[in-house]
Amino acid sequence: TDERVRLTPDSVDTAQSMEPGEDLFFVDTEQDRTALIYRWGTSRRIEIDLEIPFLSYRGGMFDPAIEWYHRNLGLENGGRDLYERDIVQMVLSLENDEYFADHAPSTFEVGDVTLTGRFPLAESPRGAAALSLGVKLPTGDPESLGGSGGLDAGLEVEGTLRWGRQRLHGCAGWVHAGSWSLFPKFRPADLWNFGAAYEFAYSRRLSWIGQLQTQTSVFRGNSDGGGALADYSSEILVGAKWQGSAGRWSFQIALLENIFDQNNGVDVGVLAGFAVRFDRSSR
Repeated sequence: TDERVRLTPDSVDTAQSMEPGEDLFFVDTEQDRTALIYRWGTSRRIEIDLEIPFLSYRGGMFDPAIEWYHRNLGLENGGRDLYERDIVQMVLSLENDEYFADHAPSTFEVGDVTLTGRFPLAESPRGAAALSLGVKLPTGDPESLGGSGGLDAGLEVEGTLRWGRQRLHGCAGWVHAGSWSLFPKFRPADLWNFGAAYEFAYSRRLSWIGQLQTQTSVFRGNSDGGGALADYSSEILVGAKWQGSAGRWSFQIALLENIFDQNNGVDVGVLAGFAVRFDRSSR
């Protein structure tokens, strides 16, 4: 029919009975992620980051706008035009374990805390490179989708080249994904990510940024996670960054869009961040 539908436990059972033995992942929600990040330069060669995220899941209000601009830009809507707008609908079924939610599972709940150490590899007026080592701690509640319930660990190499008012940033990383409490039989694949960004300093205080990032899937190589879920995901970011006087503060805003396949990652997102720098002499 032309009517939009809403997922119910009965409709999920019907779908699974039509495809016995197949896994089902359906996620339609708007997620708000607010992160408090403290970055401490313990010395000239070591930097420590502590990130505490707060997660919320909402029905939201952007489905009509997303469908409109996807149609007008010729992008796939990922089947979103078949279902009711601006509501939470989530079904995760894997190896006979199932998670179903038709309402927000959490609101401003503490997620998995991340601790990262960054060490410089090279530094010059024309560029720099660094190595980061990090762990994600299972501090969030898996039942409310606040966290995975497992410990993740990884590393990333990042670098920057500078010439005039232009900057080229690059990164490559690897993450060993821990277990998922909701699906204890599932073994996530390790993640690889690669990214490149171009930054143009329009003035001393304003920069324009464009970024492309690709990441493999936790379902890669897993017979239970075929289709789009096992493919890599790619997203573009376009935004701007403002610097305060003397570099004491900065503000950035950006738009993110998943490209190539809207069914294996976040469809569209908005990022906003504010940072304040505290010098040792001012403490």
